[in-house]
Amino acid sequence: MKNATTAELVDGPLFKRALLGSLSWLTANQEEVNRLNVFPVPDGDTGTNMLLTLQSAVEDIRESDAAEVSKIAALAAHGSLMGARGNSGVILSQIFRGFAKHVQGKAALTPSELADALEEAANAAYRAVIKPTEGTILTVAREAGRAAKNAAQQPDTNVNVVIRADPARHPAGGGRRRRRRLWTAGDPRGVPQDGRGVGDGRAGTGRGRQGRARPAQPGASRGGLGLLHRVPHRG
Repeated sequence: MKNATTAELVDGPLFKRALLGSLSWLTANQEEVNRLNVFPVPDGDTGTNMLLTLQSAVEDIRESDAAEVSKIAALAAHGSLMGARGNSGVILSQIFRGFAKHVQGKAALTPSELADALEEAANAAYRAVIKPTEGTILTVAREAGRAAKNAAQQPDTNVNVVIRADPARHPAGGGRRRRRRLWTAGDPRGVPQDGRGVGDGRAGTGRGRQGRARPAQPGASRGGLGLLHRVPHRG
């Protein structure tokens, strides 16, 4: 018998709580993320920029009581786009955008649909970068999506299993050597970077370094989520 408290679907209220949990987690771990920032330069502001971007996303959802996950996702994507700071913030906003576009029109997500949305969120972020660099937040997002997809295919899976899937340990990760190569790519110290996807209420947060974001062209489609503004900050 399944636990009655186990979430079967991700609806608007649950996704909102996850984003609020994300903000709490990143607020507490901002300096730790800053210390991981060594690419493209060790300016130590990735955590700060991601936090400011996530704060903007949360401000857009805070007063919403929407029941549909698509509506909360659209609000969060808009807020993150408008409040993106630095390269890491712009990339984080693209993760939100990709997720929101994929779940457009949906009231709630099954575990499989959630995994698909997380994978597409990472794909959208990669498309927004001129020269993707491994060992960055992009790697974290992609591997988290793959971990979620693998978790969604397991027997008796549920939403909690999918959102807690560990990108550093899932069987589809290709082995320890490959994971270490991915996490340390671009880091002259060869230090592996930890990464977190959507888990323990930390939706959309990542511990890693940022790639170089490509500004959107004027008039480009944003899936109804507004235009991505160019943000002239580093990190």
